Amino acid sequence: MTNKEILGAALKSDYLSELSVFEALPDYRIRHSFDRKMHKLIRTYLKQKNRETAVYKRRSRVRLLAIAIIIATVALGTGSVVLLQYWDTFRLRGVGNNEYAFDVSDPESSPTEILDKYRITADLSSYKKEVISDSDLDYWVVYTDDSGKTICYNQFTKTMADSMQIGLGDDVQVMPEKTDIGDYTALYYVSANGVQNLMWDNGDYIFELSAEGLSKEETKALALSVKKTE
Repeated sequence: MTNKEILGAALKSDYLSELSVFEALPDYRIRHSFDRKMHKLIRTYLKQKNRETAVYKRRSRVRLLAIAIIIATVALGTGSVVLLQYWDTFRLRGVGNNEYAFDVSDPESSPTEILDKYRITADLSSYKKEVISDSDLDYWVVYTDDSGKTICYNQFTKTMADSMQIGLGDDVQVMPEKTDIGDYTALYYVSANGVQNLMWDNGDYIFELSAEGLSKEETKALALSVKKTE
C-alpha cells in the first residue's frame, strides 16, 4: 500500500469509530416548550442588564431637578416611625439610610417593554428639548426655557419603576398626597427647592412629571396632556 492509501485507511477507521459512538447516543429531541423557555430566560437576562444600565443612568442624572420621593414621618418622643403611603396601585416604603422604595402592585402583569409611547402633547415649542433616555424600559426627556423653567417627563415600565430607590432631604414644602389626573389618582408633592412632582399609573406604565417654575395647576395641565402617540 502506498502512503496515501495507508493514511486514507487510518482516517476512515477513525471516522467510523467516531460515528459508531454518535449513533449509540439515545434518540433525543429538544422539546419546543424547553426551547421557548430558554429563549425567555435569555431575554429576561438581557432586559435585566439593560435595566441596571438605565437605573444607573437615572440615578447619576437625577440631581438635575432633585427628583425624588419621600416618606412622611411622625415623631414619637425622641424617635420617629416611618409610615407607608398607599396610592391606587403603588406605595412608598422606607428602606433605611434616608432611601425610599417605589413599590408597584403586580408589575409582572404589565408590559415588560414600552410598546405604546406616551408624550406630552401640550405646546412646548418655546422650550429646548433634550432626550436623556429612550430605551425599551423608559423614556426620559427634559425641557428648559430661557426664563429658568424646567420640565422633566418620564415614562417607565412597571418593572423598572418597581426597582427605583431614591433619597431626599427633610425640608419638603408639600408632603406626598393624592391628587386627581383625569381618571387616575397621582402622587403629588413639592420638593424643598419648589419643584412640582407628579407620579401616576395608567394601568400599563408609570409616569413621572416634575416642573420647576410652574404652579401645581400648570403642572397638572401638562400631565393631562400626556397622550398615546404611537
